[in-house]
Amino acid sequence: MRTARVDRYGPPESVTIVAAPVPRPRPGEVLVRVAAAGVSAGDARMRAGRFPPGFGPLARLAIGLRGPRVGVLGSTFAGVVEEPGDGVNGPAAGDRVAGMTGVRMGCHAEFVSVPAHAAVRIPASLGDPDAAGVLFGGTTALHFLRDRAGVRPGATVLVNGSSGSVGSAAVQLAATLGATVTAVCSTANRELVVRLGAERWIDYATTPVARVGERFDVV
Repeated sequence: MRTARVDRYGPPESVTIVAAPVPRPRPGEVLVRVAAAGVSAGDARMRAGRFPPGFGPLARLAIGLRGPRVGVLGSTFAGVVEEPGDGVNGPAAGDRVAGMTGVRMGCHAEFVSVPAHAAVRIPASLGDPDAAGVLFGGTTALHFLRDRAGVRPGATVLVNGSSGSVGSAAVQLAATLGATVTAVCSTANRELVVRLGAERWIDYATTPVARVGERFDVV
């Protein structure tokens, strides 16, 4: 199979196409033929070796001194189950699935083997690129809004950066959870965030978030 591999930190040109054996699914895993994979901000930082100030040495010790140890990046995928491993009672061969691999990465390849519980069936109405692309921002927003902040109906939520990957998912999820959503973004993205569920909109160019004169339950 072909993989998009990073052996040394650097610009996008440091990614090379390298042949590798097709993985075999272990018990409880499914082998997925990848149709689409996401490229997140985390992928870009790992590829470039760009870490927050003060964390560079520690990050390189953990991730790799001259390049990421995992080599093949990408943590979100969408595709078709090629082969279920032993003991799998979930997705079957031929099912369209999407999921995340977390720190294991490896989705920037033609095949990836993942735990069966980490692969969910894709609705027929959703294409592969959308299924792979929505996972990173969607799961991040869901974790913080539902699991950490405990957003309930009637809560007031301010979403800064509301037109980005995490922000656009947060607007939709907060509205679905019954919150009143105020979105912060540019004028160009006003119609987008309103369509996603924001009841109010703030233009950060004219009203910095620090000057918003009201309180919110969740920011």
